[in-house]
Amino acid sequence: MKEECTGILTDPAVAWTEEVLRFSDTDAMGHVNNRIAAVLTEGGRMALITAPGLAMDGQLFILAQQTFDYRAELHFPGQPRVATWLQDVGRSSFTLGQAVLTEGGTLAVLASASAVQISDKTRRAVPMLPSQKEWLEQYRPASLSSSSKERQ
Repeated sequence: MKEECTGILTDPAVAWTEEVLRFSDTDAMGHVNNRIAAVLTEGGRMALITAPGLAMDGQLFILAQQTFDYRAELHFPGQPRVATWLQDVGRSSFTLGQAVLTEGGTLAVLASASAVQISDKTRRAVPMLPSQKEWLEQYRPASLSSSSKERQ
């Protein structure tokens, strides 16, 4: 596993989800298609975004940006694990770091995703409440706590 996330993945603040690869996830090259990284990481994101401590009536979180760094192939059949952690919190948005690991623990994908809270009526950004930001902080690994400050 790459050094840049070894400490993060062992931190108790990281949320883990289990995924299952399907035969239809494979491509002509015989490995899981790159587009499936978005599907796998979505499970980890949605587990946090829809949680009672973050979700608010009348407001939604939308995906604003997502990046992927492919490190190793995934193969069917398989049950990869997805790690999700808080990287940054802003006024109306937050950024999550994510890693997809093979069943054997090999880092296959390193990802980042930013979500923005919007009003379900106006579709405009809405500032997060202090309680939402506090709730998110439980998913910030200790190694990122001192180096990351809230954006204004």
